[in-house]
Amino acid sequence: MARLFKPIQLFISSLGETEGAQRLKDLYAQLEAQRELEVSAQRKATVAAAEATIINTQAVAIGADTIKLENAFLSEAAKHFRPVAVEPQWVPFRNDKDDIVIESVFTRRDQRNAMRVQKAQMETGVSGKDLTKTFEEEDSETVEETGHGIGFKR
Repeated sequence: MARLFKPIQLFISSLGETEGAQRLKDLYAQLEAQRELEVSAQRKATVAAAEATIINTQAVAIGADTIKLENAFLSEAAKHFRPVAVEPQWVPFRNDKDDIVIESVFTRRDQRNAMRVQKAQMETGVSGKDLTKTFEEEDSETVEETGHGIGFKR
């Protein structure tokens, strides 16, 4: 079977002992040295990338342990504070007075109110309708039922 493509090969030695041949040999020696440096640098970069991957994996594992510990904290808090048991979004932190605080910034009530406002806005457009009756009001019965106001500020 005949080859479809035959590479063209040019031999530097065919130039004889000319200045051009010597210049090409010198440049090729530099090219080989540069290729060796390039391969070495690429291998170092590969090792560094592998080390970075290992460090990143460790960071992800530490992050997972942090999430587990935060959930353990919130599970324990749920035993002592009813709102923590019934609301999904809580963030523990230490305030300026060095007191540990558990905060829920967007409760289910807030979510329902936001949905009601959004629905009312879609229904009325920009008619200027008063939306204050849209919100659930927190009365004393609701406070006792949910535990709002007991052990935390809302």
